[in-house]
Amino acid sequence: MLFCPDAVKLALSKRKEEVRVARGLARAMTGEYPGAIEDFEAYVKWSKISNEYGGFEQEVEKWLHAMEAGKNPFDEATLEALRHE
Repeated sequence: MLFCPDAVKLALSKRKEEVRVARGLARAMTGEYPGAIEDFEAYVKWSKISNEYGGFEQEVEKWLHAMEAGKNPFDEATLEALRHE
């Protein structure tokens, strides 16, 4: 997990938010929900402003709301879907 902060710092400016959502996933998978929430909030805000992903922010927003409610949004079906994206 130590590499994740550096990955965001080193990412090309147009890729920072993509890297950030990946870091949010890594954080969520390791139980670091506060960091995951921070990354997902930044990603959702960026994607709505930039209109880059046409809908993926809605999925990230669902994860965000679940974590804010103290729930783990990453059941086996969600993880399987992510593996195929």
